[in-house]
Amino acid sequence: MRIVSKLLAVKNDRSSTFGAVGLFIGILMFLSAFQLYQDVQNIGGDESDNEAYLVVNKEIGLLNTLSIGDTDFNQQVIDQLKSENGIEDVAGFKANLYRVSASSTQIPFRLELYFESVPTEFIDVDTSDFKWKEGQQEIPIIISSNIYNMFNFGFTPSQNLPKISKELLRKFEGNLKLSANGKQLNFTGRVVGLSDRINSILVPANFLDWSNAYFAGEQDESFTRLILKVEDINSPEIKQVLRKYNLQTNEEMFLGRSFGKIVDILFGVVTFVGGIIFFLALIIVVLSMKLSLHNNRDSLVKMRMLGISYRDILRPIVKRFAKLLLIQLFGILMLFLLGHHFWVEFLKSNQIYILSPVWTTTLVLVVILGVILFSTKAYLSNYLKKLV
Repeated sequence: MRIVSKLLAVKNDRSSTFGAVGLFIGILMFLSAFQLYQDVQNIGGDESDNEAYLVVNKEIGLLNTLSIGDTDFNQQVIDQLKSENGIEDVAGFKANLYRVSASSTQIPFRLELYFESVPTEFIDVDTSDFKWKEGQQEIPIIISSNIYNMFNFGFTPSQNLPKISKELLRKFEGNLKLSANGKQLNFTGRVVGLSDRINSILVPANFLDWSNAYFAGEQDESFTRLILKVEDINSPEIKQVLRKYNLQTNEEMFLGRSFGKIVDILFGVVTFVGGIIFFLALIIVVLSMKLSLHNNRDSLVKMRMLGISYRDILRPIVKRFAKLLLIQLFGILMLFLLGHHFWVEFLKSNQIYILSPVWTTTLVLVVILGVILFSTKAYLSNYLKKLV
């Protein structure tokens, strides 16, 4: 078979080199884009689609500061919003109509708080312990992660108090004093969850309704803020709804989703360009091998007459191609893993942590090279049978 190997040695080294480099660049571009997409989806959390929750309120102007005008919402506005395109569901926030003071003997502090309530289906934490019934002294509370961080990194240093871990926070009980209109009630409060979605201090809705009725003498049917569940935050319809009802929200929500959309576009562009480079390079490599077979057609015919099988004829050229792909595998893996290491370190320096594994991308690389090898072998086999 050494004679066959020498006979079918590819003479056009320059085109073969260009083809090998093109394969390397094309596959590396595709894998990098694939891993970047995975990393960004991981940063985005489990919500890989565009569904989102927006907390909105009315804009507060000078007249509102002078107690002229209304910034609350009623049920009619909620019903109207539910009928808008792109809005899946809407719920309102209710606020306490009394003063709330929090204190503790375990950690000496005293704070003035506020309470809000919202339906549990809009809360992003486990609400199995977030229940209250009349006569119960302990009030379950859900606070936002932002408030928890502000307490630890803003309030405690100024008061020379120790920081509280999340585990300790769930075991910690504070004293709550509710007062208004000459009435006063005492409860204990315990944090049962931290919310990343809602920036507030939440208590069960039935407790807030009961306490508001106790202190204010009537149920308050207005809502201070609204939470919207939207189908696609990137849809222009959502911004149109916000402008139509003069609603304000956290603009960073749109910026974050826009960044994700840009990454999706970038992924598509890099994959497309990498794919073109890859296929052009693969065509060059395959044409080089076909040219080697074509230039030695007469010798191949004689080999067949001597009883040498198609498989034996192709073996040397396929073996060289397999070695090329093996070199590509190790080279691409080295550059890819090195680049991904620097990418992860860059994200860490900006307080962004990702857990997306690289083994998926590595498996994709092995599958791609395997498919290239076997499909090229099958193609050359068919070509050889037609040629000889």
